[in-house]
Amino acid sequence: MRLSLTTLLLLFTVVLINAQGIQFFEGDLAALKQKAKEENKVIFVDAFTTWCGPCKWMAANSFPDENVGKYFNENLISYQLDMEKGEGLDFAKKYDVRAYPTLIFIDAEGDLVHKAVGALNPEQLLQTGKDALDPNANIGGLIDRYEAGERDMDFIRTYLTKSSRAMMDVKEAADWYFYFQDEKDLMTKENVELILGIVNNTNNKGFQFLLKNQDECQKLTDYPIDQYIEQTFLQSLANAKQKGEGAYSAAVSDLKKSGYKDAEKLLARVEFVSLLRAEDKDWQLITRKIDRYFNKFAPNDAQMRNQMAWSYYTNDAIQDKKLLTMALNWAKKSVELDEGYANTDTYAALLYKLGMKKEAAEAAKKAIQLAKKSGEDASETEALLEKINKL
Repeated sequence: MRLSLTTLLLLFTVVLINAQGIQFFEGDLAALKQKAKEENKVIFVDAFTTWCGPCKWMAANSFPDENVGKYFNENLISYQLDMEKGEGLDFAKKYDVRAYPTLIFIDAEGDLVHKAVGALNPEQLLQTGKDALDPNANIGGLIDRYEAGERDMDFIRTYLTKSSRAMMDVKEAADWYFYFQDEKDLMTKENVELILGIVNNTNNKGFQFLLKNQDECQKLTDYPIDQYIEQTFLQSLANAKQKGEGAYSAAVSDLKKSGYKDAEKLLARVEFVSLLRAEDKDWQLITRKIDRYFNKFAPNDAQMRNQMAWSYYTNDAIQDKKLLTMALNWAKKSVELDEGYANTDTYAALLYKLGMKKEAAEAAKKAIQLAKKSGEDASETEALLEKINKL
């Protein structure tokens, strides 16, 4: 059978386009490692899930890039592995994959060479690939140097930054780094942003420095330090609560001694967060605690009101009309404070769950209008409106 010139050109174009991006190996992990061993190459694994939006974005925008493809195809063996099935399940445990996409670089023996988390554009991905093959830049090399005893401050800062971005445990190194620095040396943009990026416990000297010098530190960064302090204290209290009353009492004592101005607010929030984490949930008590928190400590927090209201809509265990009505009031107040597509959609959804057809339809139509105005996707609300109309 003869192919026409047009067909041949079309086939050639398809092959050329496909060859421009990353070429992924087909086969199992054993065959992948054998190929890496034979070619003496590092393996790149795109650790993804089928539902992950950023994973799909990278697949559409970064992997097909010509420059990325050229470098990766020449220097690495690339592989894609779904973390929620088959060999991906054990792979995720072995390499502590907790977010998607995670980009893993390993050698033929399976030892970690480099790691990055999150969607990267073509330029970032290309640089990550180059870093993976540079022993002075890859995480495996940095870990080796740290474990060998290297403690130069510039090196530790690099080690902390790259490891934390890869969601690796750097508590020991972070404690060491901030402990051995004077406060005057910590007052730099680089150090302040390092604290914000990697320190997640209230006992760290870096956190204590930021708490003590919040106003001065805020001048060095655009990141809202008050939010960071609140979230770090909140996480510390929540973790202590899970460990038992002794640990929690000690954490509460540390919070009060710190002089943090919003200590009472945090403690009120921990009360209902802890109840939400319990296996047997008392929704009557939880709802009262949340409502008290909003009324006393966060009357103008539109975002959190919307988040909590939405959680009541999506939770099938909550069907009590009194509880749903309280959640509806949170959503209504959120809209009054800062009307937008998301909270108006939540308001409509709760009205629907309560069987209030007319009001739900009006709110859903309003949400769709707001989405069109802001350029947001209103397909879920349109689907909700169809269900409302069937009531």
